[in-house]
Amino acid sequence: MIKDGLQLVSDNPQVKFKKVENTYVLSIADDAVIKKPINLQILIGKNSKATIIERFECKSDQQIELNQTINADIGSDLRIITMQNLNSKSKFTENRITNAKKSAKIHCFDFQMGGKTSNLNIQQNADEESDINSDILCNAKNNQQFNFNVSNIYCNKNGRGKILIKSSAEDKSFVIINGGISIKKKGGGTDAHLKQDSLLLSENASIKAIPKLNVDTDNVKAGHGASITNLNKESLFYLTSRGISEADARKMMINGFMSEVLDKVKDLSDIKL
Repeated sequence: MIKDGLQLVSDNPQVKFKKVENTYVLSIADDAVIKKPINLQILIGKNSKATIIERFECKSDQQIELNQTINADIGSDLRIITMQNLNSKSKFTENRITNAKKSAKIHCFDFQMGGKTSNLNIQQNADEESDINSDILCNAKNNQQFNFNVSNIYCNKNGRGKILIKSSAEDKSFVIINGGISIKKKGGGTDAHLKQDSLLLSENASIKAIPKLNVDTDNVKAGHGASITNLNKESLFYLTSRGISEADARKMMINGFMSEVLDKVKDLSDIKL
């Protein structure tokens, strides 16, 4: 039995939690020095519903490794938002495993903006009739290097879920995206999809998208797709011809490209990228 529906456990005394109504916020202060991995467990009880926001922002150089396990019990509903905006010399790594029991719903949002390097390794496991979703948004600049490995695994029947990754790269940045869906033998009736959309903003930037689909049973709906496009020069010219500066026009077009993810959290007023 989990008291108050939700329990957050960390072995690092520098990690603090704040609860505001139904929102749980994890943050690290600017002057904190994180010398060891943050090992975090999130447990959500039966039929509970919660939102968790994790922010990683600091002015000092940091090397942060977060090992996170999320267990959602029967019928629960958890939305977790991770916002990484460390300084340009910091390194960020997150290894996350989520487990959704029968009829549970987990929706993870990852906004990766800062740091010199960012590595995400995410595995989501769905039980019978559970719904697992992952939305990732990144805007790589300068010499940033982002590496994302995201997979949804359906171990039992009638699972649902989507992976949506929207990435942009400019200057000399580099993004690698490995997205995958795996439906096991007992996963009949599953409906799962993977979508990877990338926007190149510079000739020297690079994005590599690798979608994978592995289905070991029949009677499923599954699909995947990946696209890499350049900034539309005609649209940019149209906006600048209307008196909008090129920098503002580019920002408007990038925000429009990312709106498919941002619109899903517009109910949270404190989500500002």
